[in-house]
Amino acid sequence: DPSKGVNWRHYTYIAPEYGTNANHTGYIWTIDTTDPEKPFLVSKWKLPGTSIKDGEEHPHHYIPGGYIYSPHNGDTAANGMVYWTHYHAGVWATDHGKIWDELVWKNGVADPELGFQGIEELAPTHTIGYYLPAGPEWSDNASEDMGYDMADCWASCMIPFDWGLQFDPRGFVFISEMVSGVYVVQFDEDIDPRFEYPPLWDDDL
Repeated sequence: DPSKGVNWRHYTYIAPEYGTNANHTGYIWTIDTTDPEKPFLVSKWKLPGTSIKDGEEHPHHYIPGGYIYSPHNGDTAANGMVYWTHYHAGVWATDHGKIWDELVWKNGVADPELGFQGIEELAPTHTIGYYLPAGPEWSDNASEDMGYDMADCWASCMIPFDWGLQFDPRGFVFISEMVSGVYVVQFDEDIDPRFEYPPLWDDDL
């Protein structure tokens, strides 16, 4: 923000890992740590949507039957963008760049000294998009075609099972999908004409 200086607020992101979704799919918490001695919560995010469980609506996006939805690893990008692996939910991109401007303060004026106690309403973390690795085109059932024993590999034999990722400053996200390999993707917001990714095949062949 030119009027306030580059990196004028410092955020820390916390994403507890969930091994079961019976109660929750996990929040991503955005903590203002500009003053590390006075941290306070400014926003939180979870998978969009609800679901049906045992005939009743479940407040979180949840599918029973072995699927695990949980934030696991993430990386920061430019302009407040953050990328997350979310196990069977794939990779999600969230925008934290507008949080400070969208906080609702009790007295109508930002008061970081008062912190969380001075906030009337947390700011939203905006969902930008997601990517679901689909696995190899030749495989309809990875556990059978790739020789996985479902009883021996927890939930990781179902695609996608996104474990980790890394944001490349040239505008690419490298995703580690535990079953089928590494994926390189790009969100529209990160396209940089200076860095066109080389094609993986020759159109003339």
